[in-house]
Amino acid sequence: MSAECTSYYSADNVFVNGSSCPKAGGDARAAFCCGFNDIKYCCDDPNSFFPYEYGYMWWLRYVRDLHKPLMVGFAPIFLDSQETTT
Repeated sequence: MSAECTSYYSADNVFVNGSSCPKAGGDARAAFCCGFNDIKYCCDDPNSFFPYEYGYMWWLRYVRDLHKPLMVGFAPIFLDSQETTT
């Protein structure tokens, strides 16, 4: 079994030629094209390609984290690098 990772433009707008999976000399189990529209690689999971830009997926994670409930009763303490604790 093999898959084709089509050509794409990276997040830095660099053209990357397409390639086949698995890569010659690589892990034979990495027979699927995985990743995102702007970063692709071979892996062993047929469900690991997402038709979005990598940065978009991080943005979704950030938005999700904005809606998490705050922890009640927890106050982080940040010590200055010159302070010491006893």
